[in-house]
Amino acid sequence: MGIFFAFLNALSVFLVIFSLIFLLLFRRWGKREFARIEKKKKELEEILNTADQMIDELNRFSDYVITNLEEKSLTVEKMVFSLENKINHNKEYLENIKPLEIETKEQNIENVKTIIPFQSRASAAVNTKWHVNKNIPNENRNIKLKANSSKTAQILQLAEEGLNETEIAKKLNVGRGEIQLVLGMSKGIREA
Repeated sequence: MGIFFAFLNALSVFLVIFSLIFLLLFRRWGKREFARIEKKKKELEEILNTADQMIDELNRFSDYVITNLEEKSLTVEKMVFSLENKINHNKEYLENIKPLEIETKEQNIENVKTIIPFQSRASAAVNTKWHVNKNIPNENRNIKLKANSSKTAQILQLAEEGLNETEIAKKLNVGRGEIQLVLGMSKGIREA
């Protein structure tokens, strides 16, 4: 029995030493696992912080976009309202125009068309009187007027043949201004 107890004591010492070694190994393994868990925990915290920063940035950006959209929306609404007011104002204006006013305006235009040729004829008479000099005897005055009217006829004839103002001026030895005046007066008389 003494051997049995010695064997049991040796076995128990062996088991205690084995369990101590196992505890030391488990403790080392536990520390490694704990370090690995802490490392993963830090990585997860960094990922969560980065995600929080991204969410904050997205919230700020969405606030910025929403604010700008609201401002643009208000601007567009103001423009639409302004355009609707202008359209309504123009519709009211067009509805208020009476056909009588339109006829009156058309009559005024016709009156102006009939007045213009008389004014051009009057200016032609003034221009022919300009050539008359009181110091020249009556016989010479008539000759000068006839000569002037023959030049007018020549200018009109050359213009009808298709010559331009410069060519007529060279051919008749007359200034371009006089040719323009004669052609303008004849055009006004023809339109009448």
